Amino acid sequence: MAGEPPVVGMTADEDLPTMNEYFQQDGTIGIFVQLPHEGLLNNELDKKVHISHTTLSDRLTTGMELGLLEQTRNPDDHGNSKRYLLTKKGSKVQDMMLGLGLDDAYEQFFEAYTELETGRAKIDDWVESSHIDDPRWPPDNDPDDAQGQF
Repeated sequence: MAGEPPVVGMTADEDLPTMNEYFQQDGTIGIFVQLPHEGLLNNELDKKVHISHTTLSDRLTTGMELGLLEQTRNPDDHGNSKRYLLTKKGSKVQDMMLGLGLDDAYEQFFEAYTELETGRAKIDDWVESSHIDDPRWPPDNDPDDAQGQF
């Protein structure tokens, strides 16, 4: 009914993103290229999509509101587990993504991202151990051998 507040956990229609806006949001493509047709439990999907649990929850909720995803339970699912499946509409979107190679691109992107983060951690360690922030840096000898100079 008009003028009533939205049900807790639901988004008011005016707050619901368009399909285009939804697919521009972080994590949405990852969900669609990682979700098999038999679905995944929330915690299984959480391990595959490289986004925060909160973002995943938001994307799943919006995907259901847009009619792209649905929630179900299999008889062998445990307790209060939530299994997410693609609807017919969601499957069509996924087919398009897979046809464009976005599943491979997604994996390559996160391999590169992981490599970047590993390199960043090594730089952080080097900056700390080299004392590059010391005003007397660089030392008189080779900067690669700067450890222990200050």
